[in-house]
Amino acid sequence: MSASFRTYCLLIVSTFSLCLWGQESVPKEEKALTVAERNALQGFNDTIDRLADDFVEAYVSIAEPGDYLYTTLGHAAYHMKCPKFGLDYYFTMEGESSKNALLRFLAGDLKMGLLALSPEEYLSFYREENRGVREWKINLSPERKQHLWAVLDSLVVQWNGLPYDYYHRCCAITIVNIMNELVGRENIHYATPWPEKFKHTPREFIYYALKGHDEWTQFFICLLAGNEVDKNIPNERKFIVPMDVVEAWQKATIDGQVILSEEYVEVLPSGVRKPNTWWTPLHIGLILLIVAFLSLCTIWTHNEWIKKAGMVIDYTILGIITFIGIGMTYLLFFSNLCCTDWNWLFIAFNPLPFIFWKWRKYWALPYALLMLVWVLAMIFSPHLLALWSHQVLTLSFIVVLIKQYCCTKA
Repeated sequence: MSASFRTYCLLIVSTFSLCLWGQESVPKEEKALTVAERNALQGFNDTIDRLADDFVEAYVSIAEPGDYLYTTLGHAAYHMKCPKFGLDYYFTMEGESSKNALLRFLAGDLKMGLLALSPEEYLSFYREENRGVREWKINLSPERKQHLWAVLDSLVVQWNGLPYDYYHRCCAITIVNIMNELVGRENIHYATPWPEKFKHTPREFIYYALKGHDEWTQFFICLLAGNEVDKNIPNERKFIVPMDVVEAWQKATIDGQVILSEEYVEVLPSGVRKPNTWWTPLHIGLILLIVAFLSLCTIWTHNEWIKKAGMVIDYTILGIITFIGIGMTYLLFFSNLCCTDWNWLFIAFNPLPFIFWKWRKYWALPYALLMLVWVLAMIFSPHLLALWSHQVLTLSFIVVLIKQYCCTKA
């Protein structure tokens, strides 16, 4: 979209909003004027009824989950239309793609911002990925819908080139925050009591949203996200999953009117997601745990080939722990990526065992006991802090440490 055309659209919608938002100052006798007379007072030489409910149409658009790490929860955006002037835009919070920029993503160097895209631009991405798109009509007054458009247009300029933040600026939370700014949080009345799932932490929201669909994304998000996603925050800030916004707003009200309609418009048909692979992190962790026990049994054999096979298993598990640990160390101490503060997984996954491996006879058993305490703490924690796949992988390393301790004492 050219800068001049965007400026023109912004002037149109902003003028609509400012004129109509200040109508309380118009004398009562002027409110009885015809549409043409009222428009003339506002500087418009036409007979378009800008107070008609269908002058501006507003929707919440939800795209189905995709197969990449940053698309596995789906996507939410505002869809604004003005049929009288032929204006039709999706206002969507977008970040630079991390598909070919993984190192920049991990460093926290990617940027994001609010974009105004035509339907062709916006929907082409989901059409290519075979992802369905549905939209729910927003039930606001004509004045509020035009003011919403003006706010969105201003944020396109203000939110240009922001640091990438998948937690505080994710699409669903952005949708909610913009509505809060438009009408005031105190004027949005959510249905009570909140659904049971809102007792979950943000980490648990992500976990249950992906459960049975994408365990690898669960595994890596849990490694990426630190202690911040385990904090107790207000319910309206827990809209991590786009569809949760729809479900909540279909029961929430503004000025006594439900925010979203029950019916939806299917913009793109529902796609078929790739089946979940059998080789989940938990399955691989269980295999490593089994072979770690087999390696432990090689202590009592005199066959040199079996002993060497056991050592290969030990160093393979050590290598996996070290590789993850190096990544955790980078995220915790060097990365600017959001939510990379303290992470409980760093206790189990860090490069220290590799660094001090030469002196393992002194620390292998105490460290194994520490890891065992960590696993028990994760199991009995009231909230999800680590996945079973992380715990099983840690147990396999505990078995390796016990074997190493026994070998050095033999």
